Amino acid sequence: MGAEWNPCEHGAIGIAQNGGQPEDYVSEWYHKHSFMASYEHIMHPMNGSEMWEKPGKPPIKPQNIRSKVEGLENSGKGNQMNS
Repeated sequence: MGAEWNPCEHGAIGIAQNGGQPEDYVSEWYHKHSFMASYEHIMHPMNGSEMWEKPGKPPIKPQNIRSKVEGLENSGKGNQMNS
């Protein structure tokens, strides 16, 4: 890991008191070799969305979402807020 990674003071003290090295407590997912393995395959760019294959189905509509304040006013639960 080297100088680019600095654990919090409490963590470093605890690790040192147990005779360990901070680098030994870093997950494999954060090691350079794991990062490099994630990107070793070539990712080809995709065509723009206008060139994508059309599925022949209607587009998905977004969910009807109410705000928390609106939900409280309409449900009769909790504090009523007046505007």
